[in-house]
Amino acid sequence: SKYDVFRLILEASPTVKVYTKEGFSPLHVAVMNEHVAWMQKEEEGYLRISDLLKAGLDPNEPDNMGRTPLHWAAWQGATNSLSVTDDMVLALLQADADVLRKDINGRTPLHYASEMGYISIVATLLYHGADPYQKDNDGHTSLDLAKNRQLSDVEELLLGHIPAPNISLDELEKVGTDYLGAELIRAVRAGQVNEVEYLLEKGADVWYRDSDGFRAYDRARDNNNKTLMDLLKKYE
Repeated sequence: SKYDVFRLILEASPTVKVYTKEGFSPLHVAVMNEHVAWMQKEEEGYLRISDLLKAGLDPNEPDNMGRTPLHWAAWQGATNSLSVTDDMVLALLQADADVLRKDINGRTPLHYASEMGYISIVATLLYHGADPYQKDNDGHTSLDLAKNRQLSDVEELLLGHIPAPNISLDELEKVGTDYLGAELIRAVRAGQVNEVEYLLEKGADVWYRDSDGFRAYDRARDNNNKTLMDLLKKYE
């Protein structure tokens, strides 16, 4: 596979801190092209980003336009594909990418995700502390951009009709937790026990199913992770 070739190259310890004339690092390029994930196994994009981060690339390093890999992950190469997911965004956030970082136009990653209508990415950014009321250099908030494109589902999310960061457990129970379910599956697939425990305590939906119809428990079973299986079963 393409990922196998990538691993062969990376294991030869190449210089990874190289840049294009636009200031793109390998990490920038990897995340901006994630929308072609249909050409590879679902998990390979996430693994590629994780490997580049482990190799020493900085998730907060800007390109010539001040855009970090998180900006590009949220923008996903400016594609209009409906299959874009939040995998890359989550990988970068777990590596301490700055969710509030502005580019040369004053835009945060949330501005780009909101304008493109990537609701799972918007939800993930909000969950990790993004501010829907931050203004870009033209005075536009992420909410403004969603309204301009009549993206009502994104508007509702940004307005707090769906859970945002630091929401109480009581409020979570009232409004539902579908997007936390997606985060739960992601953490289970990555084998992150502490993250899974945190999401469960926040009220993550253990019955949420991913695009293949699997619950978090199913993914834990696929990975033969008994610790996570037992934990999820308790919450079910």
